[in-house]
Amino acid sequence: MAAYNRCGLSPRFHPSLADVLYTFTADLTERKEADEALKLASMVYEKCSEAILITDMANRIIAVNPAFEAMTGYTIEDVGGKSSRILPIRVRCFMSPCGTR
Repeated sequence: MAAYNRCGLSPRFHPSLADVLYTFTADLTERKEADEALKLASMVYEKCSEAILITDMANRIIAVNPAFEAMTGYTIEDVGGKSSRILPIRVRCFMSPCGTR
């Protein structure tokens, strides 16, 4: 596992001393790992051959992947912001909730 650090130098003038140079470091490993996981999830979403439709808690469509557009003929411009109930029954019959608690 790689470790990622950000380092920097910050010159400061202190009236009673000569110029002082402050240094700082921050461990960015967790952030980089989260960024990599997000990139992977994004790639899966875009390249998946299964249609994916994402709705908010009010069941309004907020995103569709390219496979959804290819399989249904609906683009995000067509369905974005609308209830998933506007979709024909042939499309809705394959939808199932996930991530609900």
